[in-house]
Amino acid sequence: MPIPVARINPLEKPIEATLDSLAPSILRPFVEFAFNLDGLGRQIYNDRNSRYADAYTGGDNIPEVYKIAARNWFDSTTMDVSPNILYFFANNYVDGISRTLLQAPVSTYLWLSGDKDFDWKHDTLFLNSFIGSKSNFDARQWSKIEDDLKERQKIVNALKENNPVRYASYLAAHPLDEMLVEMYNQDVNGHLRDLRAEANQFRAMEGLSTRDKKAIVDAIVLQQNLEKFRLVQLYKAMGVEP
Repeated sequence: MPIPVARINPLEKPIEATLDSLAPSILRPFVEFAFNLDGLGRQIYNDRNSRYADAYTGGDNIPEVYKIAARNWFDSTTMDVSPNILYFFANNYVDGISRTLLQAPVSTYLWLSGDKDFDWKHDTLFLNSFIGSKSNFDARQWSKIEDDLKERQKIVNALKENNPVRYASYLAAHPLDEMLVEMYNQDVNGHLRDLRAEANQFRAMEGLSTRDKKAIVDAIVLQQNLEKFRLVQLYKAMGVEP
Protein backbone atom coordinates (compact mmCIF):
# COMPACT_ATOMS: atom_id res chain seq x y z
CA MET A 1 0.00 0.00 0.00
CA PRO A 2 1.33 3.49 -0.77
CA ILE A 3 2.49 5.61 2.14
CA PRO A 4 0.37 8.80 2.56
CA VAL A 5 3.20 11.33 2.53
CA ALA A 6 2.67 14.29 4.85
CA ARG A 7 2.68 17.75 3.34
CA ILE A 8 4.91 19.05 6.14
CA ASN A 9 8.07 20.56 4.63
CA PRO A 10 10.70 17.80 5.10
CA LEU A 11 13.56 20.30 4.75
CA GLU A 12 12.30 22.44 7.64
CA LYS A 13 10.91 19.67 9.86
CA PRO A 14 12.35 16.31 8.76
CA ILE A 15 11.47 14.32 11.92
CA GLU A 16 7.88 15.58 12.02
CA ALA A 17 7.37 14.94 8.28
CA THR A 18 8.79 11.40 8.50
CA LEU A 19 6.82 10.32 11.56
CA ASP A 20 3.60 11.85 10.27
CA SER A 21 4.00 9.97 6.99
CA LEU A 22 4.76 6.62 8.64
CA ALA A 23 2.22 6.76 11.48
CA PRO A 24 -0.90 4.56 11.08
CA SER A 25 -3.98 6.55 10.12
CA ILE A 26 -5.70 5.88 13.46
CA LEU A 27 -2.71 7.29 15.38
CA ARG A 28 -1.66 10.08 13.02
CA PRO A 29 -3.78 12.81 14.72
CA PHE A 30 -2.03 12.09 18.04
CA VAL A 31 1.39 12.30 16.37
CA GLU A 32 0.41 15.61 14.78
CA PHE A 33 -1.00 16.87 18.09
CA ALA A 34 2.28 16.00 19.86
CA PHE A 35 4.19 18.11 17.32
CA ASN A 36 1.45 20.77 17.16
CA LEU A 37 1.44 20.42 13.36
CA ASP A 38 -1.37 19.14 11.18
CA GLY A 39 -0.76 17.19 7.98
CA LEU A 40 -0.28 20.45 6.05
CA GLY A 41 2.37 21.75 8.43
CA ARG A 42 0.10 24.31 10.11
CA GLN A 43 -0.08 24.87 13.85
CA ILE A 44 -3.03 23.07 15.44
CA TYR A 45 -3.26 25.46 18.38
CA ASN A 46 -1.55 28.69 19.37
CA ASP A 47 1.36 27.85 21.68
CA ARG A 48 2.15 31.44 22.66
CA ASN A 49 1.85 32.35 26.32
CA SER A 50 -1.28 34.34 27.10
CA ARG A 51 -2.83 35.72 30.26
CA TYR A 52 -6.16 34.24 29.11
CA ALA A 53 -7.19 30.59 29.26
CA ASP A 54 -6.81 28.69 25.99
CA ALA A 55 -10.54 27.93 26.12
CA TYR A 56 -11.25 31.63 25.54
CA THR A 57 -8.75 32.30 22.78
CA GLY A 58 -9.53 29.82 20.00
CA GLY A 59 -8.72 30.50 16.37
CA ASP A 60 -10.91 32.98 14.51
CA ASN A 61 -11.82 30.40 11.83
CA ILE A 62 -12.89 27.68 14.29
CA PRO A 63 -16.64 26.89 14.23
CA GLU A 64 -18.45 28.55 17.12
CA VAL A 65 -19.69 25.26 18.60
CA TYR A 66 -16.15 24.30 19.66
CA LYS A 67 -15.59 27.67 21.32
CA ILE A 68 -18.84 27.27 23.25
CA ALA A 69 -17.89 23.71 24.25
CA ALA A 70 -14.39 24.69 25.39
CA ARG A 71 -15.67 27.60 27.48
CA ASN A 72 -18.43 25.57 29.10
CA TRP A 73 -15.97 22.78 29.84
CA PHE A 74 -13.56 25.24 31.44
CA ASP A 75 -16.29 26.98 33.45
CA SER A 76 -17.58 23.62 34.75
CA THR A 77 -14.32 21.78 35.42
CA THR A 78 -11.51 24.40 35.15
CA MET A 79 -9.91 22.04 32.60
CA ASP A 80 -8.38 24.31 29.99
CA VAL A 81 -8.52 23.02 26.43
CA SER A 82 -8.31 25.06 23.25
CA PRO A 83 -11.28 25.02 20.84
CA ASN A 84 -8.69 24.38 18.13
CA ILE A 85 -7.83 21.03 19.73
CA LEU A 86 -11.47 19.98 19.99
CA TYR A 87 -12.00 20.93 16.34
CA PHE A 88 -8.83 19.11 15.24
CA PHE A 89 -9.78 15.76 16.81
CA ALA A 90 -13.44 16.03 15.76
CA ASN A 91 -12.30 16.77 12.21
CA ASN A 92 -10.05 13.71 12.17
CA TYR A 93 -12.26 11.11 13.86
CA VAL A 94 -15.93 12.13 13.50
CA ASP A 95 -15.82 14.65 10.68
CA GLY A 96 -19.17 13.94 9.01
CA ILE A 97 -21.07 13.47 12.26
CA SER A 98 -19.61 16.60 13.86
CA ARG A 99 -20.44 18.76 10.84
CA THR A 100 -23.98 17.43 10.51
CA LEU A 101 -24.99 17.23 14.18
CA LEU A 102 -22.86 19.95 15.77
CA GLN A 103 -21.26 22.59 13.56
CA ALA A 104 -24.03 23.40 11.08
CA PRO A 105 -27.00 23.32 13.51
CA VAL A 106 -25.31 25.48 16.17
CA SER A 107 -23.93 27.95 13.63
CA THR A 108 -27.30 28.20 11.89
CA TYR A 109 -29.07 28.74 15.23
CA LEU A 110 -26.70 31.59 16.11
CA TRP A 111 -27.34 33.15 12.70
CA LEU A 112 -31.14 32.85 12.97
CA SER A 113 -31.07 34.27 16.49
CA GLY A 114 -29.19 37.35 15.23
CA ASP A 115 -26.00 36.62 17.15
CA LYS A 116 -23.83 36.28 14.04
CA ASP A 117 -23.81 36.91 10.30
CA PHE A 118 -24.45 34.10 7.84
CA ASP A 119 -21.33 32.08 7.03
CA TRP A 120 -21.35 30.03 3.83
CA LYS A 121 -18.68 27.70 5.19
CA HIS A 122 -20.20 26.84 8.56
CA ASP A 123 -23.91 27.50 8.09
CA THR A 124 -24.44 24.94 5.35
CA LEU A 125 -24.08 21.17 5.33
CA PHE A 126 -22.84 20.90 1.75
CA LEU A 127 -20.33 23.70 1.14
CA ASN A 128 -18.12 23.20 4.20
CA SER A 129 -15.67 20.95 2.39
CA PHE A 130 -15.45 23.19 -0.68
CA ILE A 131 -14.78 26.54 1.00
CA GLY A 132 -11.43 27.02 2.65
CA SER A 133 -10.37 29.47 5.33
CA LYS A 134 -8.34 32.47 4.23
CA SER A 135 -4.79 32.73 5.52
CA ASN A 136 -2.88 36.00 5.35
CA PHE A 137 0.22 36.06 3.15
CA ASP A 138 2.11 38.53 5.36
CA ALA A 139 1.35 36.44 8.46
CA ARG A 140 2.83 33.36 6.76
CA GLN A 141 5.89 35.34 5.65
CA TRP A 142 6.42 36.72 9.14
CA SER A 143 6.07 33.24 10.67
CA LYS A 144 8.92 31.97 8.49
CA ILE A 145 11.12 34.96 9.31
CA GLU A 146 10.30 34.57 12.99
CA ASP A 147 11.39 30.90 12.92
CA ASP A 148 14.68 31.97 11.30
CA LEU A 149 15.30 34.67 13.91
CA LYS A 150 14.50 32.31 16.78
CA GLU A 151 17.13 29.87 15.51
CA ARG A 152 19.68 32.69 15.26
CA GLN A 153 18.75 33.76 18.78
CA LYS A 154 19.41 30.24 20.14
CA ILE A 155 22.83 30.12 18.49
CA VAL A 156 23.85 33.61 19.58
CA ASN A 157 22.75 33.11 23.20
CA ALA A 158 24.31 29.66 23.51
CA LEU A 159 27.70 30.73 22.11
CA LYS A 160 27.73 34.02 24.01
CA GLU A 161 27.23 32.28 27.36
CA ASN A 162 29.30 29.11 26.82
CA ASN A 163 31.95 29.59 24.15
CA PRO A 164 33.36 33.12 23.77
CA VAL A 165 35.97 32.07 21.18
CA ARG A 166 33.41 30.34 18.96
CA TYR A 167 31.05 33.28 19.55
CA ALA A 168 33.64 35.72 18.17
CA SER A 169 34.24 33.58 15.07
CA TYR A 170 30.49 33.17 14.56
CA LEU A 171 29.95 36.95 14.64
CA ALA A 172 32.83 37.41 12.21
CA ALA A 173 30.98 35.13 9.78
CA HIS A 174 27.51 36.52 10.63
CA PRO A 175 28.11 40.15 11.70
CA LEU A 176 24.43 41.17 11.70
CA ASP A 177 23.04 38.31 13.78
CA GLU A 178 23.52 39.87 17.22
CA MET A 179 21.83 43.08 16.07
CA LEU A 180 19.03 41.07 14.39
CA VAL A 181 18.38 39.15 17.61
CA GLU A 182 18.15 42.38 19.60
CA MET A 183 15.84 43.90 16.98
CA TYR A 184 13.64 40.80 17.00
CA ASN A 185 13.24 40.85 20.79
CA GLN A 186 12.20 44.50 20.67
CA ASP A 187 9.81 44.00 17.76
CA VAL A 188 8.11 40.84 18.99
CA ASN A 189 7.63 42.33 22.46
CA GLY A 190 6.47 45.71 21.20
CA HIS A 191 3.46 46.82 19.17
CA LEU A 192 2.82 43.31 17.82
CA ARG A 193 2.55 41.85 21.32
CA ASP A 194 0.18 44.63 22.38
CA LEU A 195 -2.08 43.92 19.39
CA ARG A 196 -2.11 40.18 20.18
CA ALA A 197 -3.05 40.92 23.78
CA GLU A 198 -5.80 43.30 22.69
CA ALA A 199 -7.25 40.72 20.28
CA ASN A 200 -7.22 38.02 22.98
CA GLN A 201 -8.93 40.41 25.38
CA PHE A 202 -11.87 40.77 23.01
CA ARG A 203 -11.88 37.05 22.11
CA ALA A 204 -12.33 36.26 25.81
CA MET A 205 -14.75 39.10 26.56
CA GLU A 206 -18.24 38.10 27.71
CA GLY A 207 -21.35 40.05 26.77
CA LEU A 208 -20.45 40.72 23.14
CA SER A 209 -22.38 39.06 20.34
CA THR A 210 -20.43 36.81 18.00
CA ARG A 211 -20.98 39.38 15.22
CA ASP A 212 -19.60 42.31 17.24
CA LYS A 213 -16.71 40.28 18.61
CA LYS A 214 -15.73 39.15 15.12
CA ALA A 215 -15.84 42.71 13.75
CA ILE A 216 -13.58 44.01 16.53
CA VAL A 217 -11.13 41.11 16.38
CA ASP A 218 -10.96 41.26 12.57
CA ALA A 219 -10.02 44.94 12.78
CA ILE A 220 -7.24 44.19 15.28
CA VAL A 221 -5.98 41.24 13.22
CA LEU A 222 -5.81 43.56 10.20
CA GLN A 223 -3.55 45.87 12.23
CA GLN A 224 -1.44 42.85 13.20
CA ASN A 225 -1.03 41.85 9.57
CA LEU A 226 -0.04 45.39 8.59
CA GLU A 227 2.58 45.33 11.34
CA LYS A 228 3.80 41.93 10.13
CA PHE A 229 4.06 43.32 6.60
CA ARG A 230 6.22 46.18 7.94
CA LEU A 231 8.44 43.74 9.84
CA VAL A 232 8.77 41.40 6.86
CA GLN A 233 9.96 44.26 4.66
CA LEU A 234 12.35 45.47 7.38
CA TYR A 235 14.02 42.08 7.89
CA LYS A 236 14.12 41.31 4.16
CA ALA A 237 16.09 44.52 3.76
CA MET A 238 18.48 43.15 6.41
CA GLY A 239 18.95 39.91 4.45
CA VAL A 240 16.49 37.67 6.29
CA GLU A 241 14.32 35.99 3.67
CA PRO A 242 11.10 34.09 4.45
